[in-house]
Amino acid sequence: AEVDQLEAEQEAEFRTEHEQNREENKNKNIEDINMLRLTLDQHIEDLELSFEQAHLQYLQNTDQRTQEFKYLREQDAQQSRQIEQKIRRIEGLQARLAHWRAKVAQNVRENAERNRLLLEERNAIQAHFQALKGRMNRFRADQGKRLARLTKDAHACKDKLDEKIAMAERILKLAELARKQETEQEKVIPFFLSAQGDQLDREAQVMADKQAQANVEGEADVKIAWEEPVTPLQASAWDRVPGGGGEGGE
Repeated sequence: AEVDQLEAEQEAEFRTEHEQNREENKNKNIEDINMLRLTLDQHIEDLELSFEQAHLQYLQNTDQRTQEFKYLREQDAQQSRQIEQKIRRIEGLQARLAHWRAKVAQNVRENAERNRLLLEERNAIQAHFQALKGRMNRFRADQGKRLARLTKDAHACKDKLDEKIAMAERILKLAELARKQETEQEKVIPFFLSAQGDQLDREAQVMADKQAQANVEGEADVKIAWEEPVTPLQASAWDRVPGGGGEGGE
């Protein structure tokens, strides 16, 4: 009975100790749970705050990026329009460049053809000039020869005219002397037949024949002289004939 009582007491003691330990463990677990709950609540609050801040940051970043996206989209549209305009302008410039290149090539061909024609014309003109120059030189030489011949003929004609003038003056002087030797009857009857008159007639006939022959030769010389072109020297030579004859007659 004492053993049973002792066992019962020990069992009660063990049970009490077990209950105490259980209560202590329970309280400790509750305390740990509370501490863990508090820690978790604090951590949750921190996470919620972080989430809220991240959400706000996301919203801010998203709004900023949205604005940047809209701005970049407008810039892209504007640059696309500018690029299209520049492309059209480049195409227009290329078309104009091709046009002007074709124009320049055409002008080069036309200028080459024009230069060739001008060169041919210049060569033809130069050849014509050389031929004309040769003709002018030959004409000048011929005219020089004709002028020399005309000058020589003019001097010869002048000498012959001087001889004729001298002969005419001599005839006039002889006629004047013969008239002074005429008698009154011969002055009244010019054709009175006498030996002296016959002699005078013969001398006059001889002088007349010589004068006629001289006139024929003078006309031939004058005809030859007038076949050449009249020059100032020839004109001056012919101008002296009437004057010389008049002075001799006087």
